[in-house]
Amino acid sequence: MWLVWQSAADLQASYPYYVTQVEQQFQNMHLIRPPMQPLAFQQDQINLQRDIQLQIEHYFSTNNLCHDTYLRERMDDQGWVPIDLIASFPMLTRFTMLGIDTNYILDSIRGSELLEVQGNNVRRRNDWAAWLLHRGPPPSN
Repeated sequence: MWLVWQSAADLQASYPYYVTQVEQQFQNMHLIRPPMQPLAFQQDQINLQRDIQLQIEHYFSTNNLCHDTYLRERMDDQGWVPIDLIASFPMLTRFTMLGIDTNYILDSIRGSELLEVQGNNVRRRNDWAAWLLHRGPPPSN
């Protein structure tokens, strides 16, 4: 046997529903959703710092320094390179466009075994002198 309803009113009439009384103390209260907790925030920060560290370690890796004369020309006589220069490299500008500042970048590489930080400068930790370009006197014309 099939039941056919002619209208939505017929359907509503066939199903009972109950209206509960709201207690007096809750009648004027608004439903407020609790604030969202940043569950993955700390993990994202760790991943971001790791990504920054890996990118800068790549710049100072043996494989990269073998052919990256641009970076080597910008090393001072102690092998230091300003972090502002490193932050301007294309692969790091994606982080700086997120609002990451140089202090955050420096904090990201402080734990590196390959790099060391002094002030706002960074260099290879142990063999920095091997990567200095020998600067001779300027060419005379």
